[in-house]
Amino acid sequence: MTLPFKRKDIEQTKSLAEAVYRLFGWDLAPRGIHYLFDLEFEERVCIFKGEAMSGKIARAYDELGRTVRKDTYRKIAEDFKARVHYISDNTKKILDVGCGSGLLSLELADYSNGDIIGLDLSKDMIFLAKGNLERRVKGATAALKRRVSFVQGSVYDLDKSAIESVDYVVCRNALHRFKHPELAIKRMYDALRQDGMMYLRDLRRDAEWTTIISRIGEERWKRPALVKDYIGAMAQMLTLKEIKGLLADLGITSFEITDGSYKSNQKMFSSPAINEYAPLVEYACVIKKS
Repeated sequence: MTLPFKRKDIEQTKSLAEAVYRLFGWDLAPRGIHYLFDLEFEERVCIFKGEAMSGKIARAYDELGRTVRKDTYRKIAEDFKARVHYISDNTKKILDVGCGSGLLSLELADYSNGDIIGLDLSKDMIFLAKGNLERRVKGATAALKRRVSFVQGSVYDLDKSAIESVDYVVCRNALHRFKHPELAIKRMYDALRQDGMMYLRDLRRDAEWTTIISRIGEERWKRPALVKDYIGAMAQMLTLKEIKGLLADLGITSFEITDGSYKSNQKMFSSPAINEYAPLVEYACVIKKS
């Protein structure tokens, strides 16, 4: 496959800002982000004009998830259970915000007995999610279809939707897509029942750059649009300092942030089939509504 940019030019960059310049520089110039051209920036930059994934990007992430990331979604579901001390036989409701094509939602359904609601702004992602649900139902019980639903909508409108009083909120690798992460967390927090818990997992913009580059991996390089999307997404990530400050601004005090190591109720997981470098580039944050 011919790449629209040279792989070595990206892999040899010295910083996130340099990679952003190479991939997005001319696109960003009309928007007045001049300090990128000094090859450094000190705060998150919203590269993408919209928050929803659509078209070939949505299809490519779905394909990647279905073919080579199955193990990753299983690990995330188990990690969620371990970190929130989820009891397997409880039937509490889980809201998966930024659910994409629903692959994590379906794993959460397999690892729990409650109802799962997947919410995403992208109509293309919701279409893919419903298709993935139909395929999963064929290989399982029809009861799964009664427990899992997918809804197109914005996290910012949770307070106006019929989705309320959930026991758990899961938001994995979606917070960076929101132009207003503080408002997104507030809406998710408000949707929780008292003593409900929120599980956030995302990448860190302040992670070591060579590791971030290594994380692209061969499977993304086979899909060049995902490489460009990955670099743009990294510019929108929060640092650990930023996520802590954001929670403090919201008055949220009952939370724990650790590195992104995958846990289960039984043991620490070994490395996934695709090395996501989770302990080095991701964080996991559990918030309790009290």
